[in-house]
Amino acid sequence: MHCEPSDLAGYRSRGLQLFREEVDQFKQATSSGYTPDYIVDAELQQDDRYEYPGGYLGILILSKNPNYTVNVRDAMLAHELKRSDLKLLTKRWEEMFRTFRGRGFRSFAIDSQMDYEPDTKRP
Repeated sequence: MHCEPSDLAGYRSRGLQLFREEVDQFKQATSSGYTPDYIVDAELQQDDRYEYPGGYLGILILSKNPNYTVNVRDAMLAHELKRSDLKLLTKRWEEMFRTFRGRGFRSFAIDSQMDYEPDTKRP
């Protein structure tokens, strides 16, 4: 696949924009109790020591999530999560989204990949 130089500049620009948006989201969510905490980020231009000289590298360091989580869909298929548990989980997701909205988030992606803590029934 051949890319024109202007295409490459556009890809780089869009890649950096998306990386910076993700960094901002983790900064906003830090200490919310729902995500790992932001520690530090860096943007590097790769030189000949890296795999793609002249390319860009975005690095985002987050804290480890200390809680054990399980995918909701997988837990339901394995009968580890009951339908009756979904009411409490839904309420807690609503609390989580209110927390994020209060920190400046305006959109959320909700899909079947949502995880929860089995012991506490918390997202």
